Amino acid sequence: MGSNASFCPPNDSLDTSIAITECFAYLLEFIPPTFLFLVGIPCLVFLCRKATHEARHFPLQTTRWLLLFFLVLFTLAEWGQVLLVNLNRSPTPIGVCIAPLLSLAGLVFLHCLLHLADVKQEAVYLVLFALYWALNCATRVVFVVYISVSSNWTRDDIRPYTIYVITVLCAIAFFVDVVSYATICRRRHDDDDDWPSDANDVNTTDVVFRDPYVNLYSKFTYYWVGKRLLRKGFKRPLQMSDLGKMPKTDSAKVAYETFREGWEKELAYATKKGKQTSMFRMIFRTFKKQMLYASLCLIVGLALQFYGPWAVNSIVIYAEAVKSGTVPDYSDSLTAEEFFSNGFVVAVMVTLTTILSSVLSQWHHLSMFRLGIFFRTGLQSMIYEKSLRLSGLSSADSTVSTGSIMNFMSSDARQIMMFFFFMNMTWLVPIQLLVICGLLIGEMRLAAFIALLSIALTFPISAKLSAVKVRFQKKMLGFADERMKKVNELLQGIKLIKLYAWEGPLGHAIDQLRKSEVAVLLKDSLFRSVITFLTFSTPILLPLVAFSLYPVFSDSPLTAEKAFTSLALFNLLRAPLFILPMLVSVGVAATASLGRVKEFLVAREIKSIDMQQEMREKQINNIDLARLRSAPKELRNGAEVEVCSGSFTWDPDSETPLLHDIDIAFPKGKLSMIVGRVGSGKSSLLGALLGEMHSLSGSVEWSEKDLPVAYCAQKPWILNTSLKDNILFGAPFNAERYRAVIDACSLQPDLDILPGGDETEIGEKGINLSGGQKQRVSVARALYSDLRVVVLDDPFSALDVHVGAQLFEKGIKGLLLNENRTVILATHHLQHLKEADMIAVLKGGAILTSGSYGDVARFDGNLARQLSESESMDDVESEDSSQADDETARAAPSLSKQMSRNSQVPSVEGKSERETKKEKGKLTTKEERETGAVSWRHYWAYVRASGVFLFLVAMSFAFAGNGLLVAKDFWLSRWSTDNTSDPNATTVQYYVSGFALLSTGAILATLVFSVTFAFVSVTSAKNLHHAMLVRIVQAPMRFFDTTPVGRILNRFSSDTKILDQQLPWTIETMTQTFGRVVASFIVQSVVTVYFLIIGLPVLVIFYLIQRYFRTSSREIQRLESISRSPVFAHFSEVLGGLSTIRAYRWQNQFRTKLYSGINNNALSFLFLQTANRWLGTRLDFLGAIVVLSASISSLLVAVNGQISPGLVGLSVTYSLSTSIMLNWLVRVSTETENHMNCVERLQHYSRLDIEPQPSSAVANPPQAWPKSGRIEFKNVSARYSQDSGAVLHSINTVIRDGEKIGICGRTGSGKSSLTLSLFRLVDIFEGSIVLDGVDIAQVALPRLRSSIAIIPQDPVLFTGTVRYNLDPFGYWTDKRLWEVLDIAQLKSLVSDLKNGLESSIAEGGENFSVGERQLFCLARALLRQSRILVLDEATASVDAETDAIVQKVIRSAFSDKTVLTVAHRVATIMDSDRLLVLDEGKVIENDSPENLLENSESLFASLVNNSQNN
Repeated sequence: MGSNASFCPPNDSLDTSIAITECFAYLLEFIPPTFLFLVGIPCLVFLCRKATHEARHFPLQTTRWLLLFFLVLFTLAEWGQVLLVNLNRSPTPIGVCIAPLLSLAGLVFLHCLLHLADVKQEAVYLVLFALYWALNCATRVVFVVYISVSSNWTRDDIRPYTIYVITVLCAIAFFVDVVSYATICRRRHDDDDDWPSDANDVNTTDVVFRDPYVNLYSKFTYYWVGKRLLRKGFKRPLQMSDLGKMPKTDSAKVAYETFREGWEKELAYATKKGKQTSMFRMIFRTFKKQMLYASLCLIVGLALQFYGPWAVNSIVIYAEAVKSGTVPDYSDSLTAEEFFSNGFVVAVMVTLTTILSSVLSQWHHLSMFRLGIFFRTGLQSMIYEKSLRLSGLSSADSTVSTGSIMNFMSSDARQIMMFFFFMNMTWLVPIQLLVICGLLIGEMRLAAFIALLSIALTFPISAKLSAVKVRFQKKMLGFADERMKKVNELLQGIKLIKLYAWEGPLGHAIDQLRKSEVAVLLKDSLFRSVITFLTFSTPILLPLVAFSLYPVFSDSPLTAEKAFTSLALFNLLRAPLFILPMLVSVGVAATASLGRVKEFLVAREIKSIDMQQEMREKQINNIDLARLRSAPKELRNGAEVEVCSGSFTWDPDSETPLLHDIDIAFPKGKLSMIVGRVGSGKSSLLGALLGEMHSLSGSVEWSEKDLPVAYCAQKPWILNTSLKDNILFGAPFNAERYRAVIDACSLQPDLDILPGGDETEIGEKGINLSGGQKQRVSVARALYSDLRVVVLDDPFSALDVHVGAQLFEKGIKGLLLNENRTVILATHHLQHLKEADMIAVLKGGAILTSGSYGDVARFDGNLARQLSESESMDDVESEDSSQADDETARAAPSLSKQMSRNSQVPSVEGKSERETKKEKGKLTTKEERETGAVSWRHYWAYVRASGVFLFLVAMSFAFAGNGLLVAKDFWLSRWSTDNTSDPNATTVQYYVSGFALLSTGAILATLVFSVTFAFVSVTSAKNLHHAMLVRIVQAPMRFFDTTPVGRILNRFSSDTKILDQQLPWTIETMTQTFGRVVASFIVQSVVTVYFLIIGLPVLVIFYLIQRYFRTSSREIQRLESISRSPVFAHFSEVLGGLSTIRAYRWQNQFRTKLYSGINNNALSFLFLQTANRWLGTRLDFLGAIVVLSASISSLLVAVNGQISPGLVGLSVTYSLSTSIMLNWLVRVSTETENHMNCVERLQHYSRLDIEPQPSSAVANPPQAWPKSGRIEFKNVSARYSQDSGAVLHSINTVIRDGEKIGICGRTGSGKSSLTLSLFRLVDIFEGSIVLDGVDIAQVALPRLRSSIAIIPQDPVLFTGTVRYNLDPFGYWTDKRLWEVLDIAQLKSLVSDLKNGLESSIAEGGENFSVGERQLFCLARALLRQSRILVLDEATASVDAETDAIVQKVIRSAFSDKTVLTVAHRVATIMDSDRLLVLDEGKVIENDSPENLLENSESLFASLVNNSQNN
């Protein structure tokens, strides 16, 4: 700067031709910004008070923002040019220097004003903006005229061209504002509202995700995220409601429709061309437009990064010029070359390119993440839709299990979503690598070529490693599917598993699968470590080879500009080389997942009756199909549905029919009954009618197309909602009809004792209801519906006679038949056959006979005899438990926690009765969620799970490697400086040796760290999963009653996936990045301490931003994790009731619920990624400031001769990487904290309370215990949990060895609770149960439960073989297994299977009938050879003849054993030695059946009398 200053330039003479001086021309630039400030500031205050309309924008608003952006750039350039020319003048013209700065300030202020006017929709401000541009144009035109005639400006001067461009831009801006205002006026005059269709919704509803609607400024800076979400999250923990609703454009419904349309086009294309379907091709065809826009942004963003190495070169050259005194004089004119080679200008330009590159890259990242989330949403919806039409889910040989479908929805969908983020990089990263390599070769010639060639040799290694990783990924996915299948089965049958004491073998089976999965994971992690090592070592190895060879192949010395330009290019290699293995890993995983999903999407589907009819209709010519489909179809004899010569199978690949030669018609408005023995095909025939089976021949015709059917399955399907909603099933509430249904199903006594009445929440699969209650709720749903056809599959199996009789009389006859509804009933109970209009008798999968009651009785005399016996049996059946309609059949006791709790809470004033009842009846606990930062105890748990020593070793090598890298680069700076000043001052060998030693040390440290951390991560993942599994299998039943299965499955699927594969990567990357950031700040501070003037405030701001961000980010991550559970829970629930949903035609209603859950989960993940972009943009701005401050400070010090050009290059090179590393550090540290949320969630389940363990040494009684089977109840009181009320009160009784005890009582009397107390499934808080002289409280639970045999009311089979289901421990010989199968009436069934004992059993045993599953449970009890047998409604699901056989088997096989029987058929307990009659959890009668019947005042006698009256 000159020694003094003046307002105008020196020698500023008046140009007589136009009477304008240079000073006057510049002073005119003061007018537009001054006008804008004077008028705009009051307007700004006014605008701040107006309402916001973010979805509406001025016409041409994007054009306006782009014009403003370029005007700022050129005005900044103008200011820089003015400063370079005038600062060296004497005196310095202050007025000339200030004018462009004031214009720049005006443009910045205009940005704020324009943004507010736009979002407030104040169009009148466009007039103000037009006046501002008009003034700008006028003043600039004067300047242009002055330039054109003045002799002070040369042709090579860059300044006039800058002013010309600014003038043109101002004119365009004026034109844009005039056109925009005219357009708005026309709209108002024509009353034409062409805003976006959902613009009003955005401004009036709670759509918080505003990215599709905000203006360009807010879109690229993500200002709206901070304003609408992060600010709120910083003040308090965010809730799901704070995220608002998903925008319509990103909703699950739109995503599904887009996916379905794309998939159908792909199927059509593949069929037409005779090619295989390709998910990749479908993705490109469907989303090519969005991908193209995003890729263009990424291309420009990556291209701008190449300016960094060139800037290092220019800055070092400028520093050397300053040092040598060869900097040109700019006082007369300024050429473009002089301007752009100035070190300070280059520093500003590299800062601007860093910011612009960041903005474009961040926008690409969000666009692709948003597209990936959109695709995942559509894919999950498509998987759901496919599941609703799925065939073979119940097939034993089916590869489509519930566990694998859950994996499709979680892990596979997530892998594919992540692939979208990297999709454009798969082709851009190789191009980026080639460009960098070309620039390096141009800089260092042959030395760089040889270095790159040596590194290229590692590519085949990486390719081989990637191929191996593909195999590992497939193996891991296979093991994960099997593990999830086992986990799902364990959770679905947990009660039975605990009763059998099978937690050990099933848990061990899961653990073994996990060990196999972890073994593959370890190999995969080691391969990943090698790939990571190659990635991190390449930018170290390349400079080593290149700089070592450069003196050999080049005559010129290694100068500072060459060294650090090359080093900057080598550093540019870090990002693509770092991303490359991720691309391979993500690509491999996505390819495997897309292949699996594709196989699922093309899997065989149920060919519904409607589809079959539609196919036949298409074969009819010259008929109005629309009229045909809408008109009722006339079937033979006025039938509702008929089967013509039908043969059906469950297995789509089987040619052997399960039902054959079926020819039958079911009359409309009548009662039809289907009877037959266990396994005769009754349920299969109903499945064929509903279109659930595959037709091999023949047809099923309904009287009306797409007719919904009220279906009650043999295995009741209960929703996790209130009991009332289970009955209504979406139908409108009709109080009178509702009361009639409740009465018909005998549900009122149950409602009276439930804590919330009919608003009581029912757990998943009706876990807090007894079998009888579940059955009656399921029947009540069918009765309440107004559907014309009702199909009931064995509804009386779980009901005693008088309840069954009431259901038949008041429900089937009173409600259904009186309304002329068609009823098709399959049953084992023959006493109602006389009421049937048509009877079909099945045997061996064929119809033995059909017709009226008389026709059937005449056809089969044996059947007539059975009918007679069934009628006589009615006279002695009692009101004993409706399938253990017990203990509130756990409806009340299982809910007693709520009962006791809510009984202490007075009714809240102002709440409706229904709200109060719902609150009392709440069962499912809210998913746990911690708030605030992830506790350090979870980090410590992760470290402890891996081994503290191993973790410390890994971290030590990580920081040692970064220290060696810093030393290497300082060594390079000294080498290049010494070569520049005096090439002969030292030997090349000295520097090459030192550089090679430091580089090799850094490479080896990186390798050791990567390999060691692979062992750390895998060991931790294995141990954390094991700890969670152990706690879950040992958790009390109360936990499973109140926790949805989907919530637990989420821990084993998504959370475990993150723990296995994502968390290790983020921790490893965070460690490396943290070391690089620390090294960068140390280097820049060592080079010039003045850097700290800006560097320290940057660090403070950095800390504040990341703290502000992480407060909200971690809560959004938790919301994302929590919002996954309802999706999986709902999906798991739907998979269990597919046949019911399809029968009722309720797919749309359940689809809506799924969409809601998916939208919530997708929205939280979308906000998480958008918040990351908010953070990334701001950190890139900070990084740009670091680049600017490092460049300026080092240049200023270099100008004063205090540091060498080599250190300037080192500082600028590190500052360029600081921008990237700062961003990565916060991003990966945030990702690490977010992913640590999975450790937090696994840890929560690893600390679950477990079932009580014995406290004395009697935990393992003698092997032969119990010898006699004597049971003593000593003042026993029991409850279901510590904070619930008692379900058993002071039970005192002795059961002698070998005694047969029948247990009966009214609903909720505590019958099943009494039997469960023997297994300690309930909490015995007073008294004791002594079994053969040993207090069972002092016996280990596995030992106790394995010593008692039970045949439960809900039979469960597990995936595996017949042998595994009978003998999971492998104790028994084949001979013994066949013996028990013979006794259990299953030998012929198993013998007919293809592989006998090794035959496969489908998930849940769905390839066997319920009755056959019950017989398998009998076989298990026979194998156990226990002295004590508990029968809990054991024959509820078998026909009377099979029941008689089973009872005979039990009497024979357990003749000398102690037998406790809870039964709904009184005949099965009438021959008991004694009966225990319970009421309200107390034993009120204890005597022989004969004695109790003789006492007319006994409760048992009154029960029998009531039954006889019924």
